[in-house]
Amino acid sequence: MSSYAIGVIFGRLLASYLIVLVILFLFARFKHKEALRRSVKWYGFLLTSAVFIAGLASSSLAS
Repeated sequence: MSSYAIGVIFGRLLASYLIVLVILFLFARFKHKEALRRSVKWYGFLLTSAVFIAGLASSSLAS
């Protein structure tokens, strides 16, 4: 696997985590510590994985 592909996957995973973190931040009523605490629970990882897989699927369908 090339370094470019690893960078794309890592960047997409980071973007997915940030999307989930913003959503949890909104649900936690703008409390950043609560949002961070929720993001490392099992449902935070599940949401991050779902957003990551949806992003991969949409990019593979587009090309």
